[in-house]
Amino acid sequence: MIVEIALVVLSMIILNKWGFKQIDKEKETFGKVLYSIFIIITDIFLIIYYIDRLNLPTKLKISDNIDTQNWLTVITSCISSIISAAIGGLIALFVASKEVESNNRQNEENNRIQNIPLMSYEFDNKNSSDNWIDLNTNIKDGTIGNIDFAIKNIGLGSARNVKINIESNIMNERIEKKYYILEVDKIENLSFVGSFVINEDYHFKVKVSYQDLLLNYYEQEIDFSYKLTPYTNNSDRKYIISDLIIKEEKFINNMKKEDIYG
Repeated sequence: MIVEIALVVLSMIILNKWGFKQIDKEKETFGKVLYSIFIIITDIFLIIYYIDRLNLPTKLKISDNIDTQNWLTVITSCISSIISAAIGGLIALFVASKEVESNNRQNEENNRIQNIPLMSYEFDNKNSSDNWIDLNTNIKDGTIGNIDFAIKNIGLGSARNVKINIESNIMNERIEKKYYILEVDKIENLSFVGSFVINEDYHFKVKVSYQDLLLNYYEQEIDFSYKLTPYTNNSDRKYIISDLIIKEEKFINNMKKEDIYG
């Protein structure tokens, strides 16, 4: 009997340690309460089962002159009531927590929509910017041309940590231009300058990333083809933008801080 009791106690210790580890790992209150109830119910059933199985009250002479069956019925009834109340409370807690979580998500989404920036882009043949950026193309003995790029925030809220990346297979490296903030209706103009072969098509990709004032993160990509023409307009070389594709912005809410700020 002693060996069997020792094995039962050891099993309960191992089970309880496992349960407490799960409680520590669980982040939500509902999960912690669920594991706690599981441990309590399991311990109670094991204790009652082995007390009855080993007939401990009789062997310890604590059942003399009492009706053990009545006491067992009372104990069972009390335990059943406690378990039922615990399960009912747990279900109510679960429903309430899910409702609060849903309301919080809805409020966050409403706040995001009320502060969302929206970018508008424009390419033209008029150089309206003094902000020149060298594309560092790998074309030698080519003709100098520029890509005039304008970005405007037409959304409901300001954009912060705006980054503009441009890349192409004719560039030696990807170029990144950073702005800290782009207010509503504000326009930023850039002129990307590089060496090109006249009447040759080149493919470029621009990636714009930014945050709203609630620190939600967005990305948007622009693909286009560029051809420098032999024609000039007031010393500016004309060019043609074709196959322009402005993709829908992507809402990314799981970015790490170091990924956003570089």
